[in-house]
Order: sequence, then C-alpha cells, then structure tokens
Amino acid sequence: MSLFSHANARSLRSGLLVSMAIAASATFSGAAWSQESTVWKFAHTTSILGTVWHRYATEIVPQRIEEATDGAVKIEVITGVVQPADMLASVREGTVQGGSLILPYVGATLPTWNIMTLPGLVQDESQYPQLVNDILMPHVREEAERRFDALPVMFFASTGASWFSNGPIDSVDEIRGRKYRVHSPELGQLVQSAGGASVSIQFGDVPAAIQRGMIDAYTGAHPSASAAKLYESTRYAEDWPAGLGGSIYVISTKALESLPEDVRDLVVAEFEELNLEIQQASLDEAKTAAENLVAEGMELIEIPQSEKEELIRLAKEKVWPLWIQNAGPEGEQLLKTVQEALN
Repeated sequence: MSLFSHANARSLRSGLLVSMAIAASATFSGAAWSQESTVWKFAHTTSILGTVWHRYATEIVPQRIEEATDGAVKIEVITGVVQPADMLASVREGTVQGGSLILPYVGATLPTWNIMTLPGLVQDESQYPQLVNDILMPHVREEAERRFDALPVMFFASTGASWFSNGPIDSVDEIRGRKYRVHSPELGQLVQSAGGASVSIQFGDVPAAIQRGMIDAYTGAHPSASAAKLYESTRYAEDWPAGLGGSIYVISTKALESLPEDVRDLVVAEFEELNLEIQQASLDEAKTAAENLVAEGMELIEIPQSEKEELIRLAKEKVWPLWIQNAGPEGEQLLKTVQEALN
C-alpha cells in the first residue's frame, strides 16, 4: 500500500508547531514588546514574472502575513539583491529575515534538498505535495535550522516539467548531437549520457540562443515557458522525464523567536496554510500554462513510453549514482525512503 494513501494532507502543521515550540524557548513580557510593527526583509532571489513562485513571494505572502497578524509583522521584499547561493547565509547572519530559493541553484552543496530533480524519480507530479510534507520538509527543516538558523515554511515544485525544441525530438537517439540549455546539473548529465551536449546560459537568453543556433533545445517547465513567451521561438514541448525543481521560502528562526508567542503562532499558522495553498497552486498553474502554450501555437508531444523508459534507465545508470556519491549515505537512505513512498 502506498504511503500516500494514508497521508494526512495537513501533516506539516504539527511539525512546524513542534519546531517552533522548541526554537522559541525564550519568553517575552508584554512590557518588553514594542507596539510598532516588526518589519522583516525577505530576499526574493530570482524574479520570474507571471509565475506562482514570483507572485506568492512578492505579493501574496507579504499581504497574508500582515493581515494574519493585524499589521504586527510586515514583510519587505527585496528582489534580485541577494544571490541564490548567498540567501541562506544571509538569513543566518541576520542580513535578511527570510528569503526564497530555487533548489537546483544549490543542488551541488545541498543535494538532499534537491532530490526531486532526479530525472525519473517523481513521475506523477500530483504526488509531490504529500512527498514534500511527509518526508522532504522534515528532512530539510532539520538541516536548515541546524546550519542556517532558518525554518523552511513553504516548499513546492515547478510543475509541468518538460523539454522544449523545434524538432520534435521524440526519441533518445535524436538527443545525440543536440545542444541543450538545461536547468539542473542532473539534466546536464542525462543529456550528455544520451549523446547530447549541455550549454550554460541564462534562462532569459534562451529565445536568442535558439534563434542563433547556439542551442537546439532546452529544459524547463510549462509555466516559465509560458510566462517568458517561449512559444514565439519554440514549437514543441516534449514530456521527457525532467525531474522536479523544488523551491522553498524560509524564515529566520531568530526572527520568529523575537515575536510574542501569540503573534508567532499566527505567523506559523498562516505559513502552514500558505504552504498547502502554493503546492496546489503550482499544480493548477502547470495545467493553465500548458493550455496557454497550446493556444499560442506550441504542440505538446507525448513521448512513447518505451523511449521514456530508456531515458529513465540512462538516468538511473548514469545520473543517480553521481547524486548518491555527492549526497552520501544520508542521501542514499533518503532516496530509498522516497522510492518506497512513491511505489
């Protein structure tokens, strides 16, 4: 029986509350608490306009936290100032009180956080929220608190993962000799294992790179492709196994500790709701984006199952062992736990 058939969709709540109860052991008297609003600086590390990732970070989260606390806590979003690789250290040092992070950016240094990026691991995207809430969030929480004094309060994925080309490139053999812009090291390794080449360019440069022949194809997700209007330069979206790029929002544990208990409880409870909400929003976003891509003239290509299985075989043979080597015994055990949950 699958773990997911028994999972509680709101299991995150008890974990966060327990975590906060431990972290917030200090007591605060009413006299010591200022009546003025507490302002948190939130480092939004990557701007992708028109996506759930961007809208929640810059609009919805600040609004909801201010409303939930009746103005006691306000979030000031700083976009593009703190680089992804520096965000967690900035939280630990108190430069900012929170931030957003696309996990493939730190996959080399925090591989277990980025486990969903393994091609062929999560093949049914609808399973990912419970996988995150039951297994990955507790795992990431422990390391984030211990190493960075940071609490992950929202954890979601870039759904609608796909490969894009003007091919279509719908067999493993056709990957050979092609140049791909990839969005994770694991996909770069997979492309190379299939005989292609991976090219490192910024996402915003993809249209020009396609037009100039610098790349033949790229990997990404339907929402980001739709938001960036990549249908203007690309004809096909191919449902090759692409892995799921995870994303997190974190808040400083010290910033949470500094709040009065009643305010802190309001903040934690609101983030619990926002976490579940953004996970569903990410799934809905992928469906809407796919419809928009088709409406704009892009064709969604369903890769033959035999070809998918061949690419997954390559991933497990060539890519997964490299991830395990980097992640160590802890990562290997986490991978086994995730596989058991998904089966």
